[in-house]
Amino acid sequence: MSSRCSCTAASKLPTLAVARAQPSPIGFFPRPFSTTATVHTRPSRFSSSPSSSSSSSSSSSSSSSSSSSIPIAQNQYPPESPHWLPVPKARQSQASEVKPARVKGVLPTPRPIFTDRREVDRRVQPGYLAKTAPLPTSESATRPVRPGSVLDVRRRLAASRRENLAAGLQGLWRRRTEHQSRLRAASATRNETNRLRALAPEREDDLLTRSSVLLRPTAEHTAVLPDPDRFDRAAASRARTAELARRRAEARRDALTALYMSAGDFIVEEDHLAAEIDRVFAPDYFTKQAKSYATDASSAWDVWGAPPTLSRLVAASARPGQEFDSVDHDRTVKRQKTIAEDLTGGKMD
Repeated sequence: MSSRCSCTAASKLPTLAVARAQPSPIGFFPRPFSTTATVHTRPSRFSSSPSSSSSSSSSSSSSSSSSSSIPIAQNQYPPESPHWLPVPKARQSQASEVKPARVKGVLPTPRPIFTDRREVDRRVQPGYLAKTAPLPTSESATRPVRPGSVLDVRRRLAASRRENLAAGLQGLWRRRTEHQSRLRAASATRNETNRLRALAPEREDDLLTRSSVLLRPTAEHTAVLPDPDRFDRAAASRARTAELARRRAEARRDALTALYMSAGDFIVEEDHLAAEIDRVFAPDYFTKQAKSYATDASSAWDVWGAPPTLSRLVAASARPGQEFDSVDHDRTVKRQKTIAEDLTGGKMD
């Protein structure tokens, strides 16, 4: 039952008859989702006599003649085409509208013809055409010829070229003149419109919707009184300026004093530089520096200790949970030095 049902749809499709002389329809490739099937017959490899081929051809011709009344499929697109499956179009779709053909390529930029600044219309004058395409002056060129001959055709072509050249130059000049006239007219109109808009009075809606409405007579007759406290403000400004000048002078004096105090350690002679190098790079330098700390000092860590860690620096700046009786020797020394400098008014070593 199932095999019969599966073959029912295929048996109803209009197909071409295949010759029985061929054992297998090698060229039979039906199109999917279509109502017709095409049979491509090929000569069989198993045919042993020309009679079989003739019988197959006769049967094929008879079958093709019998199937001539079968309607051909409307969809004639290849499988890779998007129109392979017929999809109904919506009524409001624009797919059925006639679209203009797309013209490929770019038109070349026209060559400027009238480029002479001193004489722009030189190419449209009568003398230019006479110089560019002069008429023949030889006796053989003015001799009459037989109509339809080669010379007659050449003469008519030359006359046509002269006429086309004159008409083309006149047309280009006319188009150039009209284009420039339109540009000048548009520019004049635009300039006049801008001038009228610039000189137009202010509209009433703009006047009434502004943040402050000041009419012309009110603005002209409004007096601006001087500030009664202007002298006091000037005196305060002079005092501030004098204070800033005093601070700058004091800062400059402190900088010069610090430079003078630091200049005592500057090395300005070669003998002094050599002696300082011998002192710093001596083998027992750290031992001499650590007399009051240790006797076996061999590096800077033994003299001044290890460098402070990041956590120690953060704790020293924030000072969280520090006791009141704790003492920081370095910070105390710096504080005492700063206080002494403020009291004496100068830098200290």
